[in-house]
Parts: sequence; structure tokens; C-alpha cells
Amino acid sequence: MNIDGIQRLSREEVESRRKIVLGMIGEDIENNKTNSFVMDSVKKPSAKTVVLALPLPLTTPAMLGKQQQEEVVKFLPKDEKQAEEYDARQMLLPKQQLNRKEREDQEIREKVTRMKEERQRKIENEKRVLSEKAELERREKERIAAEAIREEGLKRAQEERQRLQAMRRKKILEFLQSLKLQLEEVILLIMVSFFVFLAIYFVFISSVLFFKLNGGVVRFIERLFIVPAIVINGKVIDYKSFLDLQENQVDKKETMRKIISSVVEKDLLQKHNVGSVADLENISVWDYEINRVPVSRIRNIKKKIDVGGDFIEVAKKYGEDLKKTDISAADMNLLEYGDKLKVLNLGDRTDIITLKDGYYIFMCSEKYNDKISVSYVYVKAKTAQEYINQAVEETSYLSFVE
Repeated sequence: MNIDGIQRLSREEVESRRKIVLGMIGEDIENNKTNSFVMDSVKKPSAKTVVLALPLPLTTPAMLGKQQQEEVVKFLPKDEKQAEEYDARQMLLPKQQLNRKEREDQEIREKVTRMKEERQRKIENEKRVLSEKAELERREKERIAAEAIREEGLKRAQEERQRLQAMRRKKILEFLQSLKLQLEEVILLIMVSFFVFLAIYFVFISSVLFFKLNGGVVRFIERLFIVPAIVINGKVIDYKSFLDLQENQVDKKETMRKIISSVVEKDLLQKHNVGSVADLENISVWDYEINRVPVSRIRNIKKKIDVGGDFIEVAKKYGEDLKKTDISAADMNLLEYGDKLKVLNLGDRTDIITLKDGYYIFMCSEKYNDKISVSYVYVKAKTAQEYINQAVEETSYLSFVE
């Protein structure tokens, strides 16, 4: 019977093998006490005795040395107790070998299982890596394809925009060219019409002015188109107004003076937003355009006095009037410029004071508790009517009726 490659011997086989072993080491079986113990143990084996047959080499006693013989004898039982222990060990040996074999097999199986599991994990990891790689490659291909589709779409959209822009530019150019041609035609038509109108208008004006026409038809046409008679300071006096101003006038010069006077007066009234020349008289002294010369004279006088000129001498030479007067404290309160005189000390001068009749500069010559003595230089202001009369004489004009 074999147990994992170990053969179990029968009683006869054990005895035969023992004889062979003892013969190899040169001992007598009958005279050897040890052998009798062995034989007794062999003759009376216990139920649990198991003898293992070890393969014997083809060796003779002469081939074994003394030391080797001693080694062989050392393992043989010396007495009955050793024989029993030997038998017990022989009985346990297959079980131990069997358990060890099972453990080794179990370890081998576990190792094989671990190797299989490790291999399976490696295979699964490789599969997972390959799968992920394939997934990444698939996604990359999809991304590249989507990018290509997007770029293609963008390219087509760009081409479409360019095509539409080119079409719009073409249409715009065509429209502009058409509009240019139409404008040229319209401009040419307008210019021709304008020159024709100018020619007709010139002929009409020439006829009215040369023949001094003043009928109802002429009056009606003048409502639509101005017929210039006189141009004064850039302003046109139409023929109808000229005729109205000429009524009851025999002298043409007087008519022209009246026309110029009305133009200047109208400009002043519009400038100061008043209704009559009388209203202008109250404010003309503050109009620098009207009193340009008087204002320049009084400023020049003040400048000469300020730089050290004698007040009396400068006033006599450049002023229109030089006077000295005493003003009481009560009268000073009534004057519109009284506050300016109150603050004067001896030798002090006022600034230019504008009154209705002209421009003044006062100087304190004496000062008392109840009155003050002042000298003053005066330059007369130009009235509105004087300005109008002067403008009539100095204004140039262009007349189509003389």
C-alpha cells in the first residue's frame, strides 16, 4: 500500500529487510540481543505499527565504513521500549508527512490561487488600461472630429459672411453709382433751373428798376421775390419799402438820409430791446458802440492822472469841463454817487462815474465836518439821436434806383 509515495510493508517483508540490514553491518541475528528485541517487536507488532520501507541501495557490508555502520546501528531500537517508541514514531510519521504534504499542497494551491488572482488582476488592469486607453483614443477621435466639424462650420460661416459682405458691398456700390448718376442729373437740373431763374429774376429786377414799375402785378411779385433797391450795412431795402419812404419827398438825398436813419434806428432798438429813440436816450450813455469816443477820452484822462499828471492841468487840456463845487452832507445823501464821495480823503480821486449826461472824475480838494469841496473833470456823452445823425453821414450804401 502506498501513501503519498511511501510503501507500507507486511510483517514478512519487514523481517526480511531487517535481516538484510543486519547482514550488511555484519551482526548475527540470533546472538544479538538487540536483534531479538527487534524481532520480538516485529513478531508482536501493535495494531498501530507502521513500517516504512526505505529504498535500499545496492551496497554490501564491505562497502560501508565503520562510522557508517555505527550511524545505521544508532537508528535501530536497543530495547523493547525503544522499539515501541520506534513503532510509535513510525506510526506518526506518515501522518506528519501527510499533514506536511497537505500543508505544502495547501500552500501551493494558495500560492497558485494568489498567482492566478494576481495574474487575473494584472489581466483586468491591462484590460482596464487598454479600455481606458481605447476610451481616451475614442474621445480624442471624437474631439478631433468635432473640432474638425466646428472648424468646417466656422469656415463655411466665414465664407458665407464674406459672400454676404461682398454682395452687400456690391449692392452698395451699385446703389451709390446709381445715386451718383441721379444726383448728377438732379444737380445739373437744379443748376440749369437756378441759372434760368436768375436770368428771369435779373430781367424782372432790371425792368422794375429801369422803368420804375409800381403796379399791382409788381407789388404781388415783390411779395414772393425781393426786388433790392438799396443795400445798407449788409441789409437790403426792398423796392416797395423804398417807394413808401420816398412818398412826399422831393429831394433824393433826403430820402436816402431818411432810409439810412431808419435802418440805424431799427438796429439800435433791436439791440437794446426798447420801443423808441426816447427810451434809447436813457441808456445810450452805457452803450460803448454809441459813446466809443467819449469813453476813450475819459479813460485816457484817468490814465494820465493815475501816472502822476496834475488833475487840474489834465482836466483843462483833455476834458470838456472843469469845475469845483461844495457839497453838504445832506446833499451828498441825495446824490446817486454820494457814497463814493463820502469815502474820499483830501487829495483822493474817484474812479470814472457814469451819469446820464456823461462821464465824471471827482477829486477831494477840501473836506470839513459838514461839507466837502470837490473838483471834477467831465466828458459829455453822445445821445442816441446824435449817434444816428452821425451814422447817417458816415454810412456807405449801394443804390440800384439812382
